Amino acid sequence: MSIVHDVSRRSADVLRMSQTAERQFDNIRRRKIAWSPPEHVVHKRNNGPGKMEPWMLWCLAALGLALVIYFSCSSPAQKTIGNQGLDTPESQRDVGQQGHHQGEQNIRGNEETGREQQGGGDDGDKNSGGKDEEREEEEEESDSEEESEDDEVKQTKQTKSSPAEMAVGLLNVRSINNKPSRISELITRTNRSVFLTTETWAREDTADSVLRQASPENFGFNQWVRPGRGGGVAIQFERELGGDRVHFSSVTSFEYVATVLQHPDWNQPILSINLYLRPGYNQERFRTFLNEFQQLLDEASERYNSILVTGDFNIRVNPERRSYTDEFYFLLQVNNLDQHVEEPTHQRGNMLDLVITRNVHISHLTIQDDGISDHYTINFNARPASTDTGKNTKEEEDEDEQVKRLKKREE
Repeated sequence: MSIVHDVSRRSADVLRMSQTAERQFDNIRRRKIAWSPPEHVVHKRNNGPGKMEPWMLWCLAALGLALVIYFSCSSPAQKTIGNQGLDTPESQRDVGQQGHHQGEQNIRGNEETGREQQGGGDDGDKNSGGKDEEREEEEEESDSEEESEDDEVKQTKQTKSSPAEMAVGLLNVRSINNKPSRISELITRTNRSVFLTTETWAREDTADSVLRQASPENFGFNQWVRPGRGGGVAIQFERELGGDRVHFSSVTSFEYVATVLQHPDWNQPILSINLYLRPGYNQERFRTFLNEFQQLLDEASERYNSILVTGDFNIRVNPERRSYTDEFYFLLQVNNLDQHVEEPTHQRGNMLDLVITRNVHISHLTIQDDGISDHYTINFNARPASTDTGKNTKEEEDEDEQVKRLKKREE
């Protein structure tokens, strides 16, 4: 009904316009006024206004009526516009839903555009580019933090220890005479509070001065120098740990130096024994070593509860190249000793440098090549196992388990 009413109204308007135009032309004819187009319209001038016949007006009216009917009845766009123009709750709800859907499409389009720009799309304006760069930098920092988390944990475990632990390093230096500054720099860089060296090759006349150059300012040291050439062992330590030297029965099959280390937070000390066993032994010499090593352990056990034995044993304890390993491990089991090194410590793939303990808690043990000799540096933290340091046993086990998983991942 509304369409028919609209068509009728518009038809009447067209008819009135036609009648008005006819009256104006009649007035022009009666007044004999020559008609000319406006100055801003450029076209060929006619001979005169001419006479518009009534049938021409009726044709124009019919044509206008046909156009009105066509656009009113056949155009769905006009229907939609007309419906949207109705101020009803249903129309408002439809318009609101359309706006909501359009908003969701715009949001999704913006998100897709943002992802394309982050992936290296076209350059945007400066403001959006700066925000994108900030987001990318934040994401890169987050990714780098996740990717490097294991590396940071490893580095922290290597270079730091809790206040109740001592950070220890072990290395066969193969002559400390020509590299004292490198040893001192290594101790400082890795934050070691104790450094154990074997094969120092120190000479009796220069041993103290060379070892002093190889130690940081707050360090003391004890050493054993082989008469003649080669060999030699030393223990370098922070002075707050005491570092009293201990002597046991003399031995002939290996070289060693023993020092008592007492941390201020411990209720008991750790006896540190650093030794060097010459290579090239036969079965008889190896039996002699086992007997003298057992004698040393017996004497140490009478006086100390927590014992740390380190050094270059020159015993291939790796399974594929075993040499007298079974007898050596049997001795460790009889004396309730634990061996903690499980990776090669030499460039040829052998496990020669060992860390052996009784009643000493070892954590964060790592092995790395510092390029000082053909042996690798062993870093670890140590404290007496019976000392209450405020750390939960479950936490210690979790930390050790995390270190083991890190090693397996690197392999």
